[in-house]
Amino acid sequence: MVKGELGEAKWILRVELPGTRTTFDGYRMVGDGTGMQSVERTPIRWIRLLQQGPAAIGVAYELGLDDARPWRVSMEPVTPGTMRLIIDIGGHPQAVSDSIAVYGPKPGDDAARTFTITGTARAFEAHVAWRLKDSRDREVANGFVVASLGTSPVWGTFTTEVKVPDGVSGLVTLEVFWPSPRDGADVGTVAIPLRVR
Repeated sequence: MVKGELGEAKWILRVELPGTRTTFDGYRMVGDGTGMQSVERTPIRWIRLLQQGPAAIGVAYELGLDDARPWRVSMEPVTPGTMRLIIDIGGHPQAVSDSIAVYGPKPGDDAARTFTITGTARAFEAHVAWRLKDSRDREVANGFVVASLGTSPVWGTFTTEVKVPDGVSGLVTLEVFWPSPRDGADVGTVAIPLRVR
């Protein structure tokens, strides 16, 4: 846990923008000549703005983050030479547990015969499992995927493809979870209702 003037954060994400300047508009100035802004919206707790170097060679943003909700950081190009920083806090509320967040498919979606599961997880050894149940609660398909990170307080991302067996249609439930290393019990299960056509 990192303590700052505006509270605690478990992680700090630093973004440096060389060759830029700032006015500190909207930020409260603190003793070391930096600007601080309290956010208090999980996962972002606060933002700190710093002017880098005595000759103002650049600006840096530091974001204090907690892990009360899943988050991941990604960047995407906007224009040549310009990137957008995205902090994803996500997933549909019904598709998020304390250790699994499924971004797609969303609850209630129409699913094709082959569809993709995407999400994030904090799972032992990054092992994420899934199963598909029909309207009678019978398991009709299952599988697993390895997330990008495992056995860590940081969320790892995962993507895998599901093929719906022939003869299965109508209402189904996709369950995503990770197996306990102790007894194999399902942990962090999210259940996502879908319709297969």
